[in-house]
Amino acid sequence: TYLGAFLDDELGLSTGQIGLVFMVAGAGYLAGSLLAGGPIGRIPARMLIASANLVMAIALGLTLSASFGIAVTIALLSIAALAGAIGSVGTSALLTVETPAGTGATMTINSALMNLGSAGGGAIGGLLLATGGYSAMAIGLPLFAILAAALVWRR
Repeated sequence: TYLGAFLDDELGLSTGQIGLVFMVAGAGYLAGSLLAGGPIGRIPARMLIASANLVMAIALGLTLSASFGIAVTIALLSIAALAGAIGSVGTSALLTVETPAGTGATMTINSALMNLGSAGGGAIGGLLLATGGYSAMAIGLPLFAILAAALVWRR
């Protein structure tokens, strides 16, 4: 939600350049989806999700905590997107295997909860940004990703 503003405020990128950064990071997401559905899909889902969340936490924390320049920022965002996709595919795989309900109902509830999480995360991100700037987000967002990694280990 706040990535475009960060790229503008901290790196001085234009709208067109921000769009290109999003495109490159989107390629990272595509690569993560393909990897999770292929070669690394054999890793147990809980381990895959937790590991992906930890990688995403580190990449986002580094991105928002310091100015590494455009090239390193794009690389970190691509890594975060790759990890985010791996975690997303892993979550879907885990849910379909462990749900006591039907797959359709489980995925519908998952989608609703993800939307609720996005809304809540947007509010928390706005609060962090308003009270402490991007450095507060560099701490807060990774903490939530680390918490998610820890929670996925619980059955």
